[in-house]
Amino acid sequence: MIAARKLAQTQFPSSARSLSVLSAAYEFPHTYVRAKAPAAAKDSQATLENGARIVSREKDTGVVSFKVAVAGGSSTETAAQRGAAKLLAAAAFAGTATESGLKVVRDLEHLGARFSATSDREKIVYDVTVMADRVEPALATILSLVASAPVDSYLIDEEKARAALGYKSRSGCATAALTDAVHEAAYGEATAYGSNGYALNLKKLSVDEVLAYRQAHFVRENLTVVTHGGITGEAVKKIVGVHLSQFPTKGGNKGVTLPAASFVGGEVKIRADLDGKTHLAIAFPSPAGEAGKAYQVLAGVLNARAAAQGICAGAFTHSYHHGGLVGVRASGCVTSASEQLKKVVAELKAIANGAAAETDVVKTQLSLKNALNVEAGNESATAVLLSGVNAADVRGVTSAAVVDAAKAVLKTASPAFAVYGATAGVGSVQKFLA
Repeated sequence: MIAARKLAQTQFPSSARSLSVLSAAYEFPHTYVRAKAPAAAKDSQATLENGARIVSREKDTGVVSFKVAVAGGSSTETAAQRGAAKLLAAAAFAGTATESGLKVVRDLEHLGARFSATSDREKIVYDVTVMADRVEPALATILSLVASAPVDSYLIDEEKARAALGYKSRSGCATAALTDAVHEAAYGEATAYGSNGYALNLKKLSVDEVLAYRQAHFVRENLTVVTHGGITGEAVKKIVGVHLSQFPTKGGNKGVTLPAASFVGGEVKIRADLDGKTHLAIAFPSPAGEAGKAYQVLAGVLNARAAAQGICAGAFTHSYHHGGLVGVRASGCVTSASEQLKKVVAELKAIANGAAAETDVVKTQLSLKNALNVEAGNESATAVLLSGVNAADVRGVTSAAVVDAAKAVLKTASPAFAVYGATAGVGSVQKFLA
């Protein structure tokens, strides 16, 4: 037993020296259990001859998460179509020209699938997770839904009640209201990215306008299929290729062009009774692509410095095809929120002066967070994979790039400034940036 104890001390942590471990070490002194290293994910992208795009991440797993994304979202709606993307997402499973919504839903449920649909400023997304051996019929069902509107237009009109639930839950969210206000301040009122994508009055949204929007957007050239899990990119191309013949086409192998967005800056203050509380945000423009990664890390460094200083404020980002926003925000009574916002702006200025020591830790943490989102195959994964397979990794961002990003945002001639809640005594944006 003494020999076994000595052997265990050389091969096992001292905290794990139970009798069973000692016995195992004595009987099997050279036996080790090692975890099997997972196979590396295989990323692939392809554009079919008809313009549809396939983005795939193949992994050694029995589960597949796939998204069918229709480019456009609320940014490509006309004034008469405001709210069409949200309504089409609500009516995503209302059926096709040949099958009822009940049958479609039952088919997906019988496949053991989890499914939903969402929309934002740039896309409408059908989201499905299913076992790998059921992915072909599940994907075929979703493609049929995207290709064909419900047999009767009233089925879309009936979904206004469902969409209204989203409106109602959102109406009481101060964070959503502040986000809308800062976008309006950044891009201008009633512009593609300055508007929030929700109709002012959903009851006045004509089904004919919704169907016109659908006809223009739900075409094969405007389609991207994103898959993640136990299916190869070639297998996805084969499935999609078989079913794309049912899709209408706009010709030219080009999808809908997302509108450009010009950062204009300005102030938007919305007075609301929040028992004296207010929400403040200042936003600056950020670039797209590789250049935008430094701004993501900048936001992370700002959050890290604010937390270390006990500042009750933080940074945020919003990313789009044309670029996006990076900014700071704070909440509380007017006096408290103002003081906290000033403090986090002071941290931004410190970073611009070279205080970005947190960069290495933050970029590693952010890369891990992005990678986990991709591995989970969730909506964040869709956004990352649509941006390119390397978009999740920001470890190449240097401290100098973060400092330059901070300098650039502070040079913005007219930042976007948004206030939601109590507005008296807040002042102008220059009060916080001086």
